[in-house]
Amino acid sequence: MDAIMWTLTGIFIYLAIGYIFVLWTEAYEDGFWVEFKMMFFWPIFVIIFCISCIYFGWKEMYKKTKKYEQRKL
Repeated sequence: MDAIMWTLTGIFIYLAIGYIFVLWTEAYEDGFWVEFKMMFFWPIFVIIFCISCIYFGWKEMYKKTKKYEQRKL
C-alpha cells in the first residue's frame, strides 16, 4: 500500500510540474493536444532549454572575452 501511495504522489507531482510548465509557456491557448504534450514531455523541453541557454551563454561569453583580450593587446 505504501508503494502505491508514493507512486501516485510521484505521478501527481510530475503532472503538477507539467501543468505549471503549461501555464508558464501559455500552451493552454493552443488546444488540448499541445497542452497534453507539454504536460507529459516537459522534462525533454527543460533539458533542451538548459542546453541552449548554456550553449548560447557560452558563445556570448566567448565573444566578450575575445573582444576584451583583443583590446588588451
